[in-house]
Amino acid sequence: MTMSQILITSRDPKCLHAVGLFEAVCNKSKLDETRAQRLNEHGDGLQDGIAKLIAGLTTPDQYANEEVRSRYTYLKEYKGPKSIANQIRTIVKIFGLDPS
Repeated sequence: MTMSQILITSRDPKCLHAVGLFEAVCNKSKLDETRAQRLNEHGDGLQDGIAKLIAGLTTPDQYANEEVRSRYTYLKEYKGPKSIANQIRTIVKIFGLDPS
């Protein structure tokens, strides 16, 4: 995978939406002066958490190479999924719904 040589900053239009999302969450948090100060005092932890979140959300195919073989199979008696009509009848019966 080759990475783009252009690095995007928080002021770039491609990143402004994410910055706005943080602002929206901060505004909805209803912080008083004490809680806002506490947030500022834990800036390193906030930065670390945001960095991990950004890395996790922007890493493509993060688990692509983690597929493993399985020895589990269906029982030989399994005949495949029931028809949609049969599934609906079963759900209607379980939840006591009106079948019409």
